[in-house]
Formats: sequence, C-alpha cells, structure tokens
Amino acid sequence: MEYSSRFISDFARRTLRNLDRIQQGERDGETDVFPVTQLWNSLLGLVVLPRERDENLIPKTPMADLWTDGRPLIKERRGGSGTLRELVGHLRNAVSHGGVEFMPDEDREIAKLTLWNFPSGKWDQPPEKRNWEAVVAVLDLDRLARLIASTYADVFANV
Repeated sequence: MEYSSRFISDFARRTLRNLDRIQQGERDGETDVFPVTQLWNSLLGLVVLPRERDENLIPKTPMADLWTDGRPLIKERRGGSGTLRELVGHLRNAVSHGGVEFMPDEDREIAKLTLWNFPSGKWDQPPEKRNWEAVVAVLDLDRLARLIASTYADVFANV
C-alpha cells in the first residue's frame, strides 16, 4: 500500500505496527524474528528521515518532561540533550554514522546499547574524544522509538 501525502506521519504509524508485529511474533515463539534488529531499523528511519525533511517540527519538549510515567531512560554519559529535538539530533548522528555498540547479557541476548558521536563527524577518533555518549537498555530503546513514532504521527499529521 502506498504512503499517504503525510508521509512522515504515515511512516511513524507503520513503524509502530511493525514493531508490534515483530514483538508479537517473538512472544508467540517464532524463532525467525529479531526484535532488536527491527527496533534498530525502525530507529534509523525515525531519527534520520523526519530530521532531514523538517527538523523544526520535532518538538523541543524538555527531556525532564519525557522521562516521567515510565518513559524511556537514556543515561547520557557525555554531552547532553536538553530537548527531544536535541536528542533526536544526537541519535540521528549516532545511528547514521555507526556510533553504536550492541552489548549482550549473560545469555548472549542484546540487552543494551552504547551510542556515541564525535565532534565534526571525525569518526576515527578514540572513545575519549566522543562529544556525546549514552547507554540505553533495549526496553528503553523500544519505549524511545515508540515515543518518537507517536510524536511524529501526531506532529507531522497536519503537514
């Protein structure tokens, strides 16, 4: 089915449905689904495309307002994000330039991710040169992707 004329809003809604479908498959015991891979692919689309199309529509919601009521928790180790728009910018750069490490738990399941950026896009520097770095558990990454998708579904619906 083709996308509607409100592409970003439509893309966000479809992303939510895909995440639900993959996670349901895992709950149903399907062994050929990879929820973290789908989550990462979803995040790639959610943080790159809308930011490139119309960054000014991404809300400047203060981070403190996002982390209430069970919302995602990202532990920013270096640098910081004051707003959702700033966080999406950091995520966009990390996702687009491969600034990610997937870290397994004792059962070898991906449990959390470390994401990072370097100043001026110089990606061949040692870790101590990172200007933004964050750690996020997979559950919180899912919550974050859903928060961003839900926000875009609403904000970009009228564009």
